[in-house]
Amino acid sequence: TDVDSVSIRIYTSSSRLVREAVFEGGALSYILNSKEVDYPGFGFESMANGIYFYVIEMRHNGTVVRSRIEKMLVLK
Repeated sequence: TDVDSVSIRIYTSSSRLVREAVFEGGALSYILNSKEVDYPGFGFESMANGIYFYVIEMRHNGTVVRSRIEKMLVLK
C-alpha cells in the first residue's frame, strides 16, 4: 500500500485518551481492505456506554494526514 501506518485515537468528552491503536503491516492491510473495523483486542467491549470522539491519522513517507474529530456512540 501507499500508507505506512494508520492510527485511531478515541477520547472521552473531557479529552482524555481512552484507546489508541496503530496498524502496520498485516493489520494495516486488513483494515484498509475492510468496510468496517472490528479489530480484535482493540477493547471496544470494555468501554462504557457513552459518546466518544475519535481521530484517524495516516502516515506516508513522513507526511501525516489527520481526519477531523468525529463522534461515536457506544451502546451495549
